[in-house]
Order: sequence, then C-alpha cells, then structure tokens
Amino acid sequence: MRRDLVRKIQAGILPPGGRLANARSLAASYGISQATVQATLAKLVESGHLVRQNGIGTFVAQREFWQAIDMVGYMVHATYNPYHLSMLAAISRQAKAIGANLLVGEGEKAEEFIRELKAARCRYLIRPPFWASRERQIWQQLQQQQINTVIINDFWLNGGPLNCVNSDIEAGVARMVEHLIGLGHRYIMLLDENGAMSPQIIAAFIRTMEYNGLAVTRPLLRTDLENNIFFSPELLQDIYDTCTAVLVTHDYYALQLAGAFTKANYQIGRDISIAGIDATTEIISSIEHPVDAIAREAFKLLAAGEKNRKITIPPLCHFRETTAPPTREIQPQQAIYGGGRFHAELPARSSIQR
Repeated sequence: MRRDLVRKIQAGILPPGGRLANARSLAASYGISQATVQATLAKLVESGHLVRQNGIGTFVAQREFWQAIDMVGYMVHATYNPYHLSMLAAISRQAKAIGANLLVGEGEKAEEFIRELKAARCRYLIRPPFWASRERQIWQQLQQQQINTVIINDFWLNGGPLNCVNSDIEAGVARMVEHLIGLGHRYIMLLDENGAMSPQIIAAFIRTMEYNGLAVTRPLLRTDLENNIFFSPELLQDIYDTCTAVLVTHDYYALQLAGAFTKANYQIGRDISIAGIDATTEIISSIEHPVDAIAREAFKLLAAGEKNRKITIPPLCHFRETTAPPTREIQPQQAIYGGGRFHAELPARSSIQR
C-alpha cells in the first residue's frame, strides 16, 4: 500500500490536495486490516507525502513536484557517539517510510563512498559534515558526480553550496545558558571538542553570557574533548575551581564528565551542574536535536530537487536534576573575552576547599 500510494503521488495520479478514501475503503482495496491502513497512512504523514485534517480526512501534501527516491546514501562517523547512531536511525526510518533503499558508508571514506554511490546509480545523499579542511573537496566531487545532497547539522560551514538542514543550535545553547543563569550561575563553562570546535555554539554561548552582563573569561572556553578522554583529577579540579556549571557539546562527553565527578565524590547538581547537547540520555539536562524532523526535511529537499536551501529547525531543551542552583562562590577572573580575542593575565587558582 505504501509503495503504491507513493508511486501514485509521484506520478500525479493522486494530485496535491487530493483526498484519500477512508480507512475502510482502503483496507478493502488493498486486502489489509484497517489498523494496517492507519499505520501506513501515519508513516506517509511522517514522510511528508500526506497531511491529516482532524475530522475531515487525509490529503496529499501540497508540493510543486516529487522526484522518486528509490535509493539514498547516508554517511556516518564517530559511531562511538550515540548521537550519530540516533541520526542514522532517523534517516533509516524515513527511508523505510517512503520505500527507499538506504546505503550506509563511512564518513572517513567519503570520496570512496561517493564513487560507490555513482557506481550503484544512486542519485541522492544525506550526510553530516566532517573535517572542514576536506569539506570543499567533497562538495566539488558531489557536484561533479551530480549527486543531489543534503548536509545535516553543519554547525561549521552551513552546507556550503549544498542543501542544508540544521537544528537551531544557537537558539538551543542560548536557552540552556539562560536556564543556568536563571538558576543563579554566574560562572558557566563551555567544554567543546578539540578538533571540531563549533563557531555557532561558541558564538551563542558568548553572546548569551554577555547579554546577561556576564564576562566570558579565558578558562570558561575549553576545548579538551576527544574520544577516550580521561578526566584526570587535575582537570576536574581545574573545572571545579573555574565554574559552577558546565555545558558540554555532546551528551557522550557530559556523561563521562558527570561519572568522573561522581567517582571523585562530588554531587552533580549540588557541587557542579552539568548540561549536554544531543539529548541521547534522560539523565542530564540537554539540548535535543529533533532528528526525525531533520530527517523528514532532508528527504523533502531531495524529493523537491531544490538547490542551496538552508532550513533551520528549533531544538528542544530538557532540564533535569543535573542542573540546580549553585551552592558555592567562584573567585572572579580577570581575563575577559572581547572583540574575538582574550586579553589580560589570569590570576593563579587555589585548590578546592572541601
């Protein structure tokens, strides 16, 4: 039923705005149960082919045109991070909803995978960005091979000349920082990856702090994160001395940081507040990328055949017990961020008084 309806929509047999028969009639036509009909229609609503109007019926979505997507590629990397697996799962669900085959390749072997897609006559690709130094080369290859591409969650280069669907990470960071400030935190640290710092995240963090009259000191912007990071006692001491709350750029790292502090006999939410980005766990406060909405928009862009569109989707923020009002004071730092660089010397820090 799903494949047949998609084919009819793509062929114009079911025109935009056209009303579908009711569930009972569809069940009789396809020889399936009404429950299966409802589940199939729900998937087509999710994929953007149909829209439902309560109390009226189910209609074909208004679209200028749809291209048939029978096969799509997706590049995945850093599979140790649950966020990347959640995005892959969302892409897989969306491909299944429209009856498309999904080819998965390694992001670290992007050039090779693009050649494989071309050999398989796959004309569509969805991919997250990788190292900025390689992105423009990959863009050129994709354009040369005429592979319709959508970049997702590119917080560095915004997709370049290609279509791009992003979670509005700046709005998410601003809201999370506002939450921490509202709890009473005045010294908040941003802990980012050392090889993939996000200008959008950093800019939103600084802007929100300064908007609230709070100085961003040099130690409050750290780029220590990497796979298999070891949060040493010295690093924990340094973080504790510098701030009362930490925003970590991935839940993957935030959980490790929380675990390290807990092992060192600190209480998360009392001694130190920790928030993350990705919402891959229900344990910590976090900014959630709406992965299913991102996947839907990516497939819509591919199907519509548009070029160089940039779409931003609002994220969600979840506030949990790992962020709470501070219970201690921090000595003011003297180095203030301003005009894109740091100035002044930092005072020496004292050890923790516990």
